[in-house]
Amino acid sequence: MWQFTDAYRGRTEFYKDEFNQGNVSLKLKDVRLQDEGTYLCMVEHQNIIQQTSVKLKVASFGNRPAIRLDGYHANGIRLQCDSSSWYPAPALNWADENGKDMTGKATTKPAQSTGGLYSISSTIEVTSGSASAFKCLVNSNILKHSQESSLQIPDEFFPRMSKFFTVFILFLIVLLGLMAGAGYYQFRKWTDIKELHKRPTLKSK
Repeated sequence: MWQFTDAYRGRTEFYKDEFNQGNVSLKLKDVRLQDEGTYLCMVEHQNIIQQTSVKLKVASFGNRPAIRLDGYHANGIRLQCDSSSWYPAPALNWADENGKDMTGKATTKPAQSTGGLYSISSTIEVTSGSASAFKCLVNSNILKHSQESSLQIPDEFFPRMSKFFTVFILFLIVLLGLMAGAGYYQFRKWTDIKELHKRPTLKSK
């Protein structure tokens, strides 16, 4: 006599009307992550037992990723993409408006919760010259489907340095260099004068 553990109670049923057609499939409802594994099917007929194993893979299709501006860096903007409720751990890719892959420039970290589901977070630094629209794609390798989001960034959002400001910075660097040189010259001159005062002198009688 078959006995079910509490973990499967009320979640399984046979296709009894199809037994005479050779269908002894078992329907598993309300599938959970813990159900993943290998199952053994055994059929006995006229004192002959036949068996086979079935491997069950469980997958969870996560939430649509959210892209946000994470701040500015030296030459552009840092973007962050987050998505959750995936199983197993998904793959995350970045692409520009033309579909060019940018994933190699990103830093991506998956994390597993106590319940077993995965979340994934990725950051990438972009500049005004790279593109104006960016896409984040999160893909389930088992389900062969993905969730994606895109973000359009106007060129005005990128930090820029005006020509006047560039010239001013260069002028300031040159000025500081001249001041440092002049200061060093005055210091050397003052040191030489001090050394001369220390030397003995001849007094006339």
